Amino acid sequence: MDRPKHKERMVSHYALRRKLGEGAAGEVWLAHDRALDREVAIKLLRAAGGGPQRIRDLVHEARATARLDHPNVVTIHEVTASQGEVFIAMEYIAGGSLADEIRSGGALPWRAATQAIRDAAAGLDAAHQAGVIHRDIKPSNLMRSPSAEW
Repeated sequence: MDRPKHKERMVSHYALRRKLGEGAAGEVWLAHDRALDREVAIKLLRAAGGGPQRIRDLVHEARATARLDHPNVVTIHEVTASQGEVFIAMEYIAGGSLADEIRSGGALPWRAATQAIRDAAAGLDAAHQAGVIHRDIKPSNLMRSPSAEW
């Protein structure tokens, strides 16, 4: 007898695959964009405790970030606020985070650490120039592409 197929959890036209991380603001999932047939990261934001103003702030921040075009800033594809829920669809960066790198390989050599800091500072500078303030800088939020050399 065939087993029933597992029903995918959908957010708009995104099929959630696996949870990548969780923080105070919400959860980040690897998802498949069925409309454009590509992998993306979906950030499901928790608006609880902030109400409508918190949702407006999150949408405003995502829109400001979406205007950035910099190699050290993730690309925002979509932000949607509907019925009290907010999600942001963004570029999926397959290389993992600085936290992942440190967890698996220990402290970075000084040149690699300097490169990671320089890249983060360049992205933060671009965001600052656009009026975006990142409020959660930490190794788990510093992503790298598989070809990056830290």
